[in-house]
Amino acid sequence: MEWVWRGDYYPASKQEFQHIQTQLSYETVNNTPYAQLPEEKRNSMLTDRVKQYCNTVYKKTTITETETRTSTVVDAGIVTNTGSQIIKQARQLVEQLGRPLELDTDGIWAMLPGSFPDKFKFTLKDGSTR
Repeated sequence: MEWVWRGDYYPASKQEFQHIQTQLSYETVNNTPYAQLPEEKRNSMLTDRVKQYCNTVYKKTTITETETRTSTVVDAGIVTNTGSQIIKQARQLVEQLGRPLELDTDGIWAMLPGSFPDKFKFTLKDGSTR
């Protein structure tokens, strides 16, 4: 299933945006410093100033972009099902060693029997052991 993402953004760069913020920080409104104004008022002033700047410099206030996307809910379902199958198989493997306590995507916690060895020797392909 195809769907289209549509986004509007201001053409000003991050540096230009920060410059506008700095300018506003030195201004006052009715003898109240910008930093002491309520957040809604500061955001409103900043948005208006960015719109004004973009209209003056770029001759437009916003840029609209559309982008076609093809990912679907079915794709998310496939990933979820695959993860579920991996966890089930891991549980079956851990049950052969001990008692599983918790299995999720982050890791596996299990109780191992007292007879479970805590030292292992691995034989490598070249015949050496570690």
